[in-house]
Amino acid sequence: MCYSLVPSGRWLIGSPDGVGTTNDFSRLDFERLWNGRGRVTEVEGTITRSLISSNVAGRALEAGAGNGRITNVLHDSFKEYYALDATPSFLEEIKCSHDGTRLVKINGDLLKTPFRDNSFDTVIMIRVFNFLPNPELALREFRRVLKPGGSLILSFYHTGSLAVMVDKFKAMGAGNGVAPIVERGKSRRVLCSQFLEFFYSRRYVNSMASDAGLVVSGTRSCGLEDYAPFHSLPSTLLINASRLPNVLGLMPHSFVRMIKRATGPVAGNGTDEIMACPDCHHGVDLESISSGKTDRCPGCGHSFEYRNGVMRV
Repeated sequence: MCYSLVPSGRWLIGSPDGVGTTNDFSRLDFERLWNGRGRVTEVEGTITRSLISSNVAGRALEAGAGNGRITNVLHDSFKEYYALDATPSFLEEIKCSHDGTRLVKINGDLLKTPFRDNSFDTVIMIRVFNFLPNPELALREFRRVLKPGGSLILSFYHTGSLAVMVDKFKAMGAGNGVAPIVERGKSRRVLCSQFLEFFYSRRYVNSMASDAGLVVSGTRSCGLEDYAPFHSLPSTLLINASRLPNVLGLMPHSFVRMIKRATGPVAGNGTDEIMACPDCHHGVDLESISSGKTDRCPGCGHSFEYRNGVMRV
């Protein structure tokens, strides 16, 4: 892992040539990446579940669901669970099922989601935030699709933690390619990495949330479970052991719950009313698309396809 030196609360990580582009994760081997790391998923799932409002069991959106690592843990907490990812082959791997949950898999862009306003009780995004070149746009989009009073639960790796600082100096000592770039008008020193990443201070993320019209209402952290000496310890012990380091800002992986302020009663959308064209936001019928009766937006002609259990927008 590698880091640029940015005093403003935002660190750029990755190849300078990748600035302003979108990462292509289609070549990721999830099985290899997560082999032997079941404890990590268990801890992250437990923390995420603890941040979900106890009185909410309605509709959830997971942005950047991948092949369902977190989907498998959380989907049965809701009546409807929408897994969104940019790579359809990942979504095809999600096989989880639960008698009380409707699971919908959608291949699309999390910055232009195919949903109407005020559609979700909860939006979840785990281990994705740091890979977004423009996370502010994502926060605004999530606020749009959240119901008033709904929760966005996201995780991110932040600057200033002990683990991040150690990894930074390891990368610098290894002599990884260092190159100057200009991003947002300031010169940065960047160490090259496989993917373009951005690290943020927790204060910077709070500021982005406020600008997007969201209110931070809860935080948790973890990170010990990602290290081999701690793999055999119970998840509860690992989570509790992270509480004090979290206060001191030493744990690398932060989980945040952000709330969309309720400004008055807003009618929720029924299951058949949730979908909308990502281009013109004209309503589209999910059942008609999945059954093959409809394949284009009636407003602008945007095409839809339902194949191998995944709706492609």
